[in-house]
Amino acid sequence: MTRSANTQWLLAAKNLAVSDLTKHLQALGMLAAASGWMVLGDDDGPLVLSSPCHRIGVGYETASAETDQPQLVAVARSSKSVSGRWYLSLNGHIPVELIAVLMTTLQRELDRDGDALIYGVGDGQAPLVLQYDESVWTWQEPEEADGFAFALLSADGTVAVFGQPFADRPAEPDGPPEWLVVASASPESELWSMRLGRGVPHHVATRLLNHLLDTTPVLRPGADPTTRERI
Repeated sequence: MTRSANTQWLLAAKNLAVSDLTKHLQALGMLAAASGWMVLGDDDGPLVLSSPCHRIGVGYETASAETDQPQLVAVARSSKSVSGRWYLSLNGHIPVELIAVLMTTLQRELDRDGDALIYGVGDGQAPLVLQYDESVWTWQEPEEADGFAFALLSADGTVAVFGQPFADRPAEPDGPPEWLVVASASPESELWSMRLGRGVPHHVATRLLNHLLDTTPVLRPGADPTTRERI
């Protein structure tokens, strides 16, 4: 079969549509250039992106020391000389669309209301409303030892969204994650995960979580993935 250069693939299980290092780096470079972010680092170290105001930093390693897998970490600071107020991380072979949603959300919210993004005031305190199809996602109460208040499990068992909101506790940027999303091809094979630390503004968490809960297929050009529908 001869495939046109314009062939596109519709990926139905979008959260299992992993991306490789090359796609990660291409996306980060393009998004940084489009938004005027500074690109730091060298060939021997991690890629580091800094927002024009220096209040958001994004680091990307092709192989983290903890897991030997790709890792992206975003940190918000009141200024570049102080420690982070909140963090989030994407680990493993992350779908490139999730990286795009993260970077465009950070830039849009910096432009719209930087204080809400950095300090979690205003829209950063808005109610966090998860939107999902109940025929696709199942609400589950985890065991007490799991350390999370609830979980949403995909019908095919490949993606789990764990939540632990602490509305009555102060933000703890260095504490355990408030949200954890894990995608696995099988119980023994984790593809990627997302961790949102306590203190991540609610409007940012809402955008990222609802992107993952939305089961609308993604469209990618060129590649010939294992699971696809040609259009």
